[in-house]
Amino acid sequence: MKLAPFKSRQARPRILAILLEFETWAMGSKWAYASSYALLDGLRAENCDLTVIPSLYVPQSPEYNPWVDARDTIIGNKTFDQVWVWVTHSHYKPGFNEWLKSIAPVRVGVLMESLTYSAEEIAEIPALADRKARVFRELAEFTHVISGDHADVAMIESELGLPTKYYMPMLPERLFLDAPPPEGSKALFLGTIYGKRASFLNSCGPAPELALAEPPERQTDLPQRFDDISRQYKDRMEKSGACAEQTVEYVTEIWSLRLEVQKLMIAMYRQGYAGVALPAFYKGVTGRIIDIIAASTPALLPKADPVHERLAGDPLDEENVFYYDPDTAGDLNRQALRIRNDREAAAQKVRNASTALRTFISAEVQIRSILLWVQSGTRPGRFTCREAFWPVSTIFRRRRL
Repeated sequence: MKLAPFKSRQARPRILAILLEFETWAMGSKWAYASSYALLDGLRAENCDLTVIPSLYVPQSPEYNPWVDARDTIIGNKTFDQVWVWVTHSHYKPGFNEWLKSIAPVRVGVLMESLTYSAEEIAEIPALADRKARVFRELAEFTHVISGDHADVAMIESELGLPTKYYMPMLPERLFLDAPPPEGSKALFLGTIYGKRASFLNSCGPAPELALAEPPERQTDLPQRFDDISRQYKDRMEKSGACAEQTVEYVTEIWSLRLEVQKLMIAMYRQGYAGVALPAFYKGVTGRIIDIIAASTPALLPKADPVHERLAGDPLDEENVFYYDPDTAGDLNRQALRIRNDREAAAQKVRNASTALRTFISAEVQIRSILLWVQSGTRPGRFTCREAFWPVSTIFRRRRL
């Protein structure tokens, strides 16, 4: 099966990305670059004709979504080959899916959160109870789905009949560092200590090797600049409405600012001898893990539960990163000490992880794979989770599509 090269001008796909964004940095600071703008980096690297409309998530005003509401003014009569929509935290008004169908034959839903949760997790955050049902309603008129939780792939294909592909958070290659492991004094964790993580840390007892890192942008004016940009464009839209030029300006400014924060994040992980991920509600790979690897820093991750265990051929296997058992008291600290004391083992895993990042996880590689998958016209079940990390060309050679 011959596939047209996307880098040729004749095959340049027109893609509309409706990307989740936030009105304030207080809400938006937790939104990983690796799950958002990095995908746009990959689309640009594939020479796509890319248009972006932000979808604002304002919890206290769920009906407020000014850029999406002004979509007809922003794009006019333009149509697209594909539209990619960040779905999980969306709040689109009636008629949105019908509009998508009118402008693009291929509609890709981007899921960046898990869809199923335990009773204990729902008790802590009740809003998680209806996430699956809500997302499934949004996906009703989509043609493809990419999911960051591989356990959800088969469920979506089975229950909705939609071709679904697993993806991981990603970064463009230009952000990857090529350096030996850093020599910091602590293993660093950056993130929110909510109930599940707080109880885990308490159950572990003293963990002197772990330090909680402060978000690096707090020492800069970037949070204030983000809020100022949001306020400026909100005022402009309220006065004169949105237009295509204004939308491009807003996206460019916010994208540039988030890229600055992302570079600070990678530099921050160089201040510890390892980067740590704690157990999370999200069952997939977090953007923070990709940040750690991009910083050429050893990654220490919790072992997954059986449903979400690492896949065969996963680039985050034990050849590339360190693991601790979250159900064994003190194991986090023991594994951190192992990294600190065995620098050669740490260096080898950093080298392995760096290679895996470039080979399987970069925005350029993953987006290329997704575009080829969409172009192939694949049906549900054609790409299994086990094949998720094979180059697409290998799958085409080994399977007759």
